[in-house]
Amino acid sequence: ARFSRDVNKQVLAELQELNRFFKNQHVNEKVQFINNRINSVENDLESSEKILKSFREQNQQISSPALQLEFERFTRDVEIQKEIYLTLKQQLELAKIEEIQKDSVLQILDEPQIPLNPSGSNLKLSVLLAGILGISLGMILGFVRSYIKTSDIEERKKLRRIKSFIKKKGKDFLMDKRISGILSVLLLIGLPFYLGHRSQNPVFFNMYSNKFMFVNIVYILILFFSIGLFFHLLRKKVN
Repeated sequence: ARFSRDVNKQVLAELQELNRFFKNQHVNEKVQFINNRINSVENDLESSEKILKSFREQNQQISSPALQLEFERFTRDVEIQKEIYLTLKQQLELAKIEEIQKDSVLQILDEPQIPLNPSGSNLKLSVLLAGILGISLGMILGFVRSYIKTSDIEERKKLRRIKSFIKKKGKDFLMDKRISGILSVLLLIGLPFYLGHRSQNPVFFNMYSNKFMFVNIVYILILFFSIGLFFHLLRKKVN
């Protein structure tokens, strides 16, 4: 119990450390992206301000509607760049605050503790049930063994005849060319559906997973065996 508690504590500590690592990595990438955007927006803002300044110096008296529209467009560009710049600055400050926070996404509700009483089912009941089951199984095996030894010759002959009948009928069923022909046709009809299926995590041919590739191989082998058996029986009947 003490070992289990120590293992659980170590696992939880590693999970928290791993969570902090991924969180810090995410925050660092976010801060780097925002800094790059701030530098880009600063350049755009400076360019827009220079254009607006140059326009104001060249047109101190704005009289025509065309100049007024152009002035409003330059002013609007500067205001938009300012708003983007301020928004990015706010996001950068929030990211820095998030970076220094030590809170983890994982919250431990209860620390691992050593149980006061043994867990699991009742040991006495388990031993009693195991004993009853063992005695019952032993009695059944004893009766079966005794029946096999004391059965007469007629009973053995009946069992042999039943076994021979089942074996013969099974062989006739497998060696029937109609059965193998129908099976071959059904397998050929289903072949495009199997080969056209695409697994969620493909490994082979960018389509099949390991398990489904094994199923396809077995399916194709059964198909070849069925077709080969059908033509073999057909040729045998002709001869």
